[in-house]
Amino acid sequence: MNERPPEAKFNAENEPTPEQRLKQWQKEIIEKSGQRSIEESQQLMESHLNTLRRDRARHEGTISNTKNLADLKTKLNPEKNETHLAEGAVEYKQIENDASVICASDIHGSPEDLKTAVNDFLQRKSRGENVYFNYGGDFSSGPQSIEVIEMLSALKKQFPKEVSIVTGNAERRGASLVTGAMVQAAEKYSPELFKHLEILVEQTFARLRDEIEKSNGQLPDLSAMMKKGSHLYNAIFSAQLLRAGREAGTPSIKPEDLNPEVLYQIIKTTCKLKPDQQSDTLNQKILRPLVFARQGKGAMTSREDRAIPEQAMLDDEARKITEYWQSINDLSNEQPTHTVLENDNGIIVGAHAGYVNGVDELGQIVHDPVKAGEAGWNKLYPEGVPDDINKSIARYGDYHAYTEKDFGQHWGNLADPEKPLVVVVGHNHKNYSNEIPMTDSDGKQLNQNVRRVEVASGTPKNKEPKYVTIDTSKTGSEQAVEYKSTK
Repeated sequence: MNERPPEAKFNAENEPTPEQRLKQWQKEIIEKSGQRSIEESQQLMESHLNTLRRDRARHEGTISNTKNLADLKTKLNPEKNETHLAEGAVEYKQIENDASVICASDIHGSPEDLKTAVNDFLQRKSRGENVYFNYGGDFSSGPQSIEVIEMLSALKKQFPKEVSIVTGNAERRGASLVTGAMVQAAEKYSPELFKHLEILVEQTFARLRDEIEKSNGQLPDLSAMMKKGSHLYNAIFSAQLLRAGREAGTPSIKPEDLNPEVLYQIIKTTCKLKPDQQSDTLNQKILRPLVFARQGKGAMTSREDRAIPEQAMLDDEARKITEYWQSINDLSNEQPTHTVLENDNGIIVGAHAGYVNGVDELGQIVHDPVKAGEAGWNKLYPEGVPDDINKSIARYGDYHAYTEKDFGQHWGNLADPEKPLVVVVGHNHKNYSNEIPMTDSDGKQLNQNVRRVEVASGTPKNKEPKYVTIDTSKTGSEQAVEYKSTK
């Protein structure tokens, strides 16, 4: 039996230099993103999910009975020197008094923009600084969303305590089917399957054109949407691929993880169909396959009439891509909606929309899927909510437009009255910061303001994408917030 070689003694010379450490992080987190195999990519997402699930299992029951931000620190176990809690939709961390927080949001499939903020974080970490990274939602939408997802998951894997990622409206209950993640996965990992589904989408477009022509003006002209990359294209492609995956034996999707009716309403609204207008083509090619994928009640069709006629040779491919998308969907649904960072100087909250209607205690949103959905969708109207908000996301379901007054009252209920509060949000695709007076439930003004910091980091939605650095030693002051270009 061979003897085990002696372990190398610790030597400072064996430690990588800050420059070497930075290069290794950049390689694993930035350069490899978009270059992994489907198995490696899925494994990375599963590692991210397992980290979230372990933290929640460890802290079950700690945040769900919390009234406000001041209560969070009392839930930590001093005997274990705890500095981190996570339960349901809320994540909490105690951070150093000299820490900085880098915030990005709404990348929308633009990895080059995300790289800038991530690289800033990695450089600071390599220098030994106390720095945290908060991503504010909408990571699963846009033209290169797989690369963005991998970059964020790799960052979370390397720095599980320093990195926080919250869900956006693009991550809720299957929305990535409409925004293109499944199309990208098929094109990237299964070109043959992609080719067959592309043909099927074109056939559906032809059928839809015929239906529109025969409607005598009852259905709107959808010519502009009948192209690759549109929400309509993505929805038809994804619904048919989900159907093919289910026919190939993938498990049905849990109802809480996929809402076909809301997704179908998004498509109808995008297609400018009125609530009472129906399209048999869209119903059969989008809604029915989505319902089938969720319920999984037996085969939808005979083998001769399956989603893809050549299904026999593509079963494995359909199953593989469907399971890969289910990992994306699981990751999307299980991110928290609120992250809270606290030190002696103040509290930083990261959220996508920053307002949840009807909530006056923090614990109310921990396990409430409706409130979690609202946390990603609610939209600010600084000048007041207009009478006609058809162009807002309120059209997609029971969500709420809100004003700065609403925002001030919401955080007046949740704030720690002894500490400055900064709430970092995305969603509106703007970059600006302002102070908003806080009030109590009766509308009485409190002796405290909340600083609202809006950040939009992705080129597809913003002409001047930026990310934010917050110096927590100055929390609450305008000088604490610095906007930086992602270019």
